[in-house]
Parts: sequence; C-alpha cells; structure tokens
Amino acid sequence: MDLTEEIDQVASRAEDQVEHIESEEATKHALIIPFIKALGYDPYDLQEVIPEFTADFAEQKGEKVDYALMQEGEPAVLIECKTAG
Repeated sequence: MDLTEEIDQVASRAEDQVEHIESEEATKHALIIPFIKALGYDPYDLQEVIPEFTADFAEQKGEKVDYALMQEGEPAVLIECKTAG
C-alpha cells in the first residue's frame, strides 16, 4: 500500500472513531498513532518516535510536545495532541 492509500485508510477509520473520543489519550490512541504508522514510523521505537519530547521554539524554550518523529537523530516532525472534536 502506498502512502496515499495508508493516509486514506487512517482518515476513513478516524471518521468512525472521532465520535467516541473523549480525551487526549483516546485521540492519541485512535488517531495519532495510526497516522504515525501510516507515515512509516514505528511508534514503539524510541529512536524513531519520542513521546513527551522537549522542544525549543522561537520564543519558548523547553516546551513539551506529545511526539517527535525523528530522522537521523534529529526531530523532523513535532506533534501536539488535543482532544478530538
């Protein structure tokens, strides 16, 4: 399955799940983890996906984000989760 098909499958499943999501953790479990997998990352490999990553932004230092997707030891994508809906 190519990336577009993977993302379409995650989006379709998300439509079925979103009405049942009542917390940030449920959002992560039902929506974010499948999306991370669809992108080709192993969400359980701490060399690829770091939960509760401390990131520095332009004017804010040491802010936590829910996930950092790593490439070659550097954060490539930062994900901050909120409750769906």
